[in-house]
Amino acid sequence: MKKFKIPKDLGSCVDLLYQLRDLRLQVAKEEATIKAHETGIKEHLLKRYKNQALSGARGRIAGMTIDKRDYPSVKNWKTVYAWIAKRSRWDLLRKQLNDVAWREMHAAGKELPGVEVFTDVTFSITKLGGKKK
Repeated sequence: MKKFKIPKDLGSCVDLLYQLRDLRLQVAKEEATIKAHETGIKEHLLKRYKNQALSGARGRIAGMTIDKRDYPSVKNWKTVYAWIAKRSRWDLLRKQLNDVAWREMHAAGKELPGVEVFTDVTFSITKLGGKKK
């Protein structure tokens, strides 16, 4: 992992963190614009593939194929849960708790057996008013 120069005093660290976050957010906006352009090109190519019944295409620098994959879209959870429970097919479910519901329960003093608390630390950084330097 690359080592970065870190200022010695806390104020300079906070300022640098703000500047880096600002730069990352600007790059993310540019990324969103590029992603939208990519999506438009993909939609265009998909229409062309369907119309011409192609399985692939290539240009001077790249080749492409379309991969189709089916994913589940549950319409009735009650029915799905009953089916899973009856057949013990728990592998069909992800092993993840709803963190919002768990936090509400935890805040009310109720504990869930088999679960321990993991504390994630985040930073909130805002620009101060006044002159820019």
